[in-house]
Amino acid sequence: MVNVTALAGVLQTLLTTTANELARATKLVKRQRNLSGADWVQTLVFGYLENPSASVEALSEWAADHDLTISPQGLDEWFCAEGVECLKQLAPRVVGVLVETQPAAVPLLERFNGVYVEDGTSVPLPPGLEGTYPGSGGNDPKGRDRAAIKFYVRSEVHRGHVSDLSIGPGKQADVTAAQEAPRLPEGALRLKDLGYFDTQLLAADTAAGVWWINRLPSNVSIRVGDEPSVRPLAAWLKEQTADTLEVAVHVGTEYPVACRLLVTRCPEEVRQKRLRQLEKRARKKGRAVSDRQRVLCAWTVLITNLSAEQLTLEEAWVLYRTRWQIELLFKLWKSQGRLAQALGHRDERVLCEVLAKLVAVLVQHWLLLLAGPLLEPRSPKKRLGVIRRRLDRIVTALHDLARLAEELDRLQQRLRRLRRRNRRKKKPSTWELLNDPKLANLRLS
Repeated sequence: MVNVTALAGVLQTLLTTTANELARATKLVKRQRNLSGADWVQTLVFGYLENPSASVEALSEWAADHDLTISPQGLDEWFCAEGVECLKQLAPRVVGVLVETQPAAVPLLERFNGVYVEDGTSVPLPPGLEGTYPGSGGNDPKGRDRAAIKFYVRSEVHRGHVSDLSIGPGKQADVTAAQEAPRLPEGALRLKDLGYFDTQLLAADTAAGVWWINRLPSNVSIRVGDEPSVRPLAAWLKEQTADTLEVAVHVGTEYPVACRLLVTRCPEEVRQKRLRQLEKRARKKGRAVSDRQRVLCAWTVLITNLSAEQLTLEEAWVLYRTRWQIELLFKLWKSQGRLAQALGHRDERVLCEVLAKLVAVLVQHWLLLLAGPLLEPRSPKKRLGVIRRRLDRIVTALHDLARLAEELDRLQQRLRRLRRRNRRKKKPSTWELLNDPKLANLRLS
């Protein structure tokens, strides 16, 4: 859970003092106006928190309901290049000030000094922004792939907070953002997806005392045990007859890294499902599925620098499943926060809306954590419903720190009363598996 006194101070500072300072620093506010920088930020953040599909007219009405008078036309003028820069600088500040939180009581997670997952999510932008935020390209006739903004996010799943955020163009490679991100603390565990596979980063983590579990791409080469030469992972897998293997390997050729290879064969129905998904993605990108990719569809393959004494195969698989939490976070931001949907058409208007919604979902995330980490079995959608019903109380109390802390405390009590989800007998949840890794059926992954 989040410390409400600390959260009250952070919210008040960020959405009043910091917002005003950034508005002046970015020249969004050059003189005294009816609406301050903080007023504008609060209108967007709380307006979108209350109604993620709000139009400028609806935001103007929200402002009027909170004693701020500005017409829709006047508000629209704030959606400018200076407004973009103000919001772009504010978003990382919401992440940069970490509020103390109570971690989930999970012994498997407690072995590490934080368990971190990282990924990027892209939001399409108007084609006119291609020069500043080039997208990944593609053949979309509407030009939706020509311009995009990408948010790189790192989350610590034990406590639940978002620990790092960076903003870049849609075409930026995931591994580039990871290389530029702050180093993790010694004893931390990093769970990495295919897009973040980089043997240099893995070696650097090992040297810094950081543990990791990573998936392997199909085109990687390995050297098994004391074998003198490297060979493609797919070729080695084709030779295996056992369903489960754990071997010492060196991965990569240019910068080989020593690690432990964990391999489990999948049932035929799982292989077929993976292959269908792979072919669908390949068709979308105008590519063909390679023979190596087809081979890996039949296996679950992980590498780690943790020894068998430190972590069993079942525990490694269960821990890696928690990487999905960041995908669920992005899904919540986009489905409930409408992060990828903008009503405007002007370039600056769209960028301001996207960045304001980013700030809104980050504030929303802190409020959701009042009930405990999202990993815990309480529905995020139900948590969000409670927050939206009590949002006006928080807005009204924003300038009174003691009152704001009281409102957050009441919100926390209400959120903690939400019923936990029932245990799933046939397909245990990640929460259940973390508390009892023996429930894992590796071959059904």
